[in-house]
Amino acid sequence: MKLLPVRRMARLGFALGFLSLNVPMAVRYAFGLIPGQYFVSTLVSIAFELAVCMVVSVWVFEAAERRGLSFRVAGALALLPAVPILVLDYVALWAFAQVVPQWAVLDPTEPNTLAFQVAAGLGDSMPLLVLLVGLLFVPAAVQASLARERELELVRREADLLRLRSHLEPHFVLNTLNAVAGLTSEDPPRAQELLALLGDLFRDAASFSAYHSVDDELRWLSRYVAVHQSRHPDALSVEWRVDDAVRPFRCPALVMQPLVENAIMHGALRAAAGRLVVSAAREGASVVLEVRDNGPSLGARRPGGKGVAIVERRLALEGAAPSAFSLQRVGDETVARVVLPMVPLEVTRAA
Repeated sequence: MKLLPVRRMARLGFALGFLSLNVPMAVRYAFGLIPGQYFVSTLVSIAFELAVCMVVSVWVFEAAERRGLSFRVAGALALLPAVPILVLDYVALWAFAQVVPQWAVLDPTEPNTLAFQVAAGLGDSMPLLVLLVGLLFVPAAVQASLARERELELVRREADLLRLRSHLEPHFVLNTLNAVAGLTSEDPPRAQELLALLGDLFRDAASFSAYHSVDDELRWLSRYVAVHQSRHPDALSVEWRVDDAVRPFRCPALVMQPLVENAIMHGALRAAAGRLVVSAAREGASVVLEVRDNGPSLGARRPGGKGVAIVERRLALEGAAPSAFSLQRVGDETVARVVLPMVPLEVTRAA
């Protein structure tokens, strides 16, 4: 966790602590219940105590974190100096009053003994510790927890992307390589084209992060579909319906690949004249991506099928509602639909 938030909270803690501790004294002074000398000395004393406690606590916390201690251990160690600091301050004020009685700044209603000042310092250190915890370390702990959760979400997205790549590679690569092997003697130029398409496809997939633009997703899908068309030139026709206005917006990388794969392998290629339609359009404040095929009607999910589950899991990690993904039969077409928020890609990169 970065140290800057702790330092920022220390400054805020000093300001709030100074006000909360001195407002009651100011009210008592305004009604003449305490002398002006005592009120001023209290202001100075509290400012000194808070400043020293905040500075020392942050310094100890930073030193503990640099040594690899956990946030809880570092926070606990950072709180410990507050107790001796407050006790020493009370003892110093008492000693000053013994040397220069006319400038004494102690409460005249309290016992003027060293034992009382030590006890008062120990007692008053408890609310100071509560103040430090509430204003300094609780907000920092919450922020650290949120940062860890964001990192875990990113790791989960990256893991899903890796699972998608591993799901994509085995059967797709083997089938394509088998097709290349068959074309090597029959149609060498087409075999070379297939190898080039396959190389471009996986070169781009290997460089993807968790997000890219809708345009990147569509360009990658066009290469993926081109491999299938090259393997089945007379069995598959493809139509692209893309609103250019949605191309710059954010899209989880490869989220559409399982849907396109299912639409081709279990849909269009099982039709007499296979037809695939990929569309991207804007609906209100959303980007809607659709894959349509004219293959057979939907049946139960295939045992071991992972494509739809990967898409659902990926969208769940984005915090999307269950309605963000649908797979249904519409007329004589199977329609897979993904609804994404219209978020500029630049916002994701900046974050």
